[in-house]
Amino acid sequence: MKPAPNAKALALALSAYATPVGGELSGAARFRLGLQRQLEDMNLLRDGAAWGYHFDAQTRHLFYARDTPNAIATCFVVEALCDSFGAWGETTHRELALRARPFLLSLLADAPGHGPFFAYVASGSELIHNANVLVCGTLARLHALEPDPEAEHAAREAVATTLALQRADGLWPYGEADNLRWADNFHTAYILDGLARMRSEFGIAGDALDRCLRAWRESFFEPDGWARYVADHRFPLETHSCASAIDLLGRLAAEDPGHEDWEELIAMASRIADSAIRELWISERSRFAFRRTARGLNKREFMRWTNAPMFRALARLCAAMETNAP
Repeated sequence: MKPAPNAKALALALSAYATPVGGELSGAARFRLGLQRQLEDMNLLRDGAAWGYHFDAQTRHLFYARDTPNAIATCFVVEALCDSFGAWGETTHRELALRARPFLLSLLADAPGHGPFFAYVASGSELIHNANVLVCGTLARLHALEPDPEAEHAAREAVATTLALQRADGLWPYGEADNLRWADNFHTAYILDGLARMRSEFGIAGDALDRCLRAWRESFFEPDGWARYVADHRFPLETHSCASAIDLLGRLAAEDPGHEDWEELIAMASRIADSAIRELWISERSRFAFRRTARGLNKREFMRWTNAPMFRALARLCAAMETNAP
C-alpha cells in the first residue's frame, strides 16, 4: 500500500506538540500548523466531523472500508483538537471538536442482553469495550467544552453497560462475542483512559477504575517496567503497549498531582519508558521498533503504532514530571 497520512498518527503528534515540552521542540510551530491543516482536510463529513483510516480494515468481528468514519480515529482526533484548544486557544479546533459530537452519538446501539453502547462504526458492531468507553470519555471531554444533557445521558448509559460487565479480576475482555474474550495491555489502557475522563467530568466509575487500574498494573507489567501484551506471556514487547501505559500513567498523575500515588504513577511510567528505550529504540534510525519477540527485534516502521504514540506519551510524561512534581 502506498504510504498516506493517518488521522490517528497525526492526532497523536498534534497532542504531543500541545504539551509544554512538545511546544518547545525545534520547528514545533511549523509542524503544529501542518498537522492542523491535514486533520481539517481529512474530516470525512461535510455537515459534521469524523475521521477514519486510509485503508480497508478487517478485524476479528468487523470489516469496514477505507475512509469510513470510526470511533477510535475520531476519538483520538477530538482529543488532539481539545489539546490544541487548551494549549493555544485555537477556537476553530474547539468548534471542529464539537462538530464531531453528533457522529459519536450516532454510534449509539444496543447489545441484546446488555444494554446501550457506542459501536465501532455507524453501521454497527459487536460490543467492544475500549471503543465504547473511549467514546464515553470523549463525550465527557466535549461536555467540559460545551455541556449537552443528551450526550451526558448517552455516555452515562453506555458506560454503565461496560461497568456491569467488569470481570471478577477487575479487567474487561476486548469484546463480548465468543471470539473476543481476551484482555490485553493497551486496550485496557484505553478503557482506563475513558473511565478516568468519566470520573473527572461526571464523578462516576471511580470504583471500577481503581479496580481495573490495580489489576492492569499487577497483570501486565514486570518490576523493571517490561510491558506484557497479555498477562501470561512475556513476549511480545510492543511499543504501542509501552506508549499507551506511559501516556495513561502520566495523565493520571497530571490530573491529580496531590494524590498519594502520584510518585508511584510517575515512577512506574518512568520504568516503562526506560524499558522501551532499552529494548525497542533503534538509535541509528532515531525511532522505535514495532515489537520485540523471543526471536528478536521487529524493526517494521509502523508510525501510528510506534513513534507517534510514543512521542505523545514521552512528551506528556515529561510535562507531568516538570509541572506537577510536589
